[in-house]
Amino acid sequence: MLGLKTGISKGFGGASLRNISAQSLQYLSRLVPYPTSAREKAYCDFIDGLVNAGLGDHFDFLSINCAVNGGTSLTNVWGTQYTAIEIELTSGLTFSANSGWSGGVSGHHISTQFNPAIAISPKYTLNDAMAGFWCSSPTTIAAIQIFAATIANPQTPLAQLSLYPKWSNGNASFCINGASDLSTASPFNSDGLFIAQRTASNACALYRNNSLILSSSQSSSSVPNGEIRFRCAHPTRIMFIGKSMNSSQRASFQTLCENLITSITGGIP
Repeated sequence: MLGLKTGISKGFGGASLRNISAQSLQYLSRLVPYPTSAREKAYCDFIDGLVNAGLGDHFDFLSINCAVNGGTSLTNVWGTQYTAIEIELTSGLTFSANSGWSGGVSGHHISTQFNPAIAISPKYTLNDAMAGFWCSSPTTIAAIQIFAATIANPQTPLAQLSLYPKWSNGNASFCINGASDLSTASPFNSDGLFIAQRTASNACALYRNNSLILSSSQSSSSVPNGEIRFRCAHPTRIMFIGKSMNSSQRASFQTLCENLITSITGGIP
């Protein structure tokens, strides 16, 4: 991994000159237009905070959706190998500047183009995996948020991966590398940071804002052999895939996401 500070100063597009870490620079240099000084600082604080929290090597895919345009919102923070794309078979999914994606329905979603079954040296593996997002609406919606599907059948979810933050019946459910969905009545709304993760062959859990919703000893079966996708039926400001986090890392990630979103939107959720 590159060292945290490079001593490189940048000044694109009116952005202020500052020392930028290698990790931040490789993301910022791929954005069009280059961020303003305030947005540049928000991105650097977020990315460097992840590195300092020990999360610099945790992600296959991480996108900051509350961005100025759709292209920036689909850019992978951690490299060029996987860039998200909008899948439009029907209509409904909408990008709103500085807010993110929302309104996704069957036939219209975001694909990360990351397939853990065929990826080279993925962070997301059979018994150490994570997928999640930040939602800005507390409304319950009878829709899936995260799923995996093949290119040939992009609207047919594979059994091994799902995340429903809160169904209209009051239940939250998920599956990560297992054989079927796990479900429970949720005391929480649909807004906030949701993380589904597997930490062992017999251990998986779903969290909202680092509070446990459901844990299970369900056995792992296989990783999904399809691209991991985000329906965005719930307004979505951050998307991510990778290996699991421990409790302190989840807490750090929670704070960093809150600070990033607040700096862009003026508050949370």
